[in-house]
Amino acid sequence: MYIINGLCGSCQSAAGYKYDSVNQKCVWVCGLNEIYVNGQCVCERGFNKINGGACKACTAGKFFNFVSQQCEDAVVCGDNEQLANGLCVCNSGFNRINGICAVCPVNSHFDSLNQQCVCSDGY
Repeated sequence: MYIINGLCGSCQSAAGYKYDSVNQKCVWVCGLNEIYVNGQCVCERGFNKINGGACKACTAGKFFNFVSQQCEDAVVCGDNEQLANGLCVCNSGFNRINGICAVCPVNSHFDSLNQQCVCSDGY
């Protein structure tokens, strides 16, 4: 028996509660890597609910994707490109040529249909 809100009582441990002696109340028992905040269990800093389940940290080289709720490989973009919606895209003024983002040489332009640089008319 504990003093809970000024009265003697007990917490229903079988229902997932435990006694918080500092605040003198019953609180929900949180899972591994969780803390109790504002009436609910939330993941501790650095942990996320993977697929809505247990709070876990992503392994090295992976990051937590809040949309898919999973740990995914970290995407590292190359020179002259940036990450947009999980994909590497060429910066403005650059085109993907032979797998890298580059600009076409002088007197040529990018042919988006064939994905290559072609000589401009007269060159």
